[in-house]
Amino acid sequence: MFAPCRLGLVDQNNALAVVGVFSELVLDAPESEIEANTVVALNWDVVTLWFREPSEEQKQFVQQYELVGPNRKVILGSATFSIPQRMHQTVNSMNGFPFLGRGEYQLRLLLREDVEGAESREVAWFPIQVRFNQPS
Repeated sequence: MFAPCRLGLVDQNNALAVVGVFSELVLDAPESEIEANTVVALNWDVVTLWFREPSEEQKQFVQQYELVGPNRKVILGSATFSIPQRMHQTVNSMNGFPFLGRGEYQLRLLLREDVEGAESREVAWFPIQVRFNQPS
């Protein structure tokens, strides 16, 4: 599982709760008022859920999040993890949403083994439409 949401929580029993998965972001300001490289005030989380394969028991991994918009892409962050149990979840909090132009975005999840020379590969993506509520 891989999704952007308003809030991701893991409780004391390691149960994952995902609140407000979103695939659209509507901005209330006119587009002409939003400058390039603006970060929209939005606190949100990226949630991943991994199931361990038998060959992965002793391995470390690095997951990286990219946001690809109409005009460019940005790296949002990364996390190193292992999967000691049957499954593993991560909740990474994001402070702000980078404005990369109006249109379709892709939130991409890349994964690599945490060993020298390992290459990242895209393992999932999630579409997010960014539009304006007011005309320019």
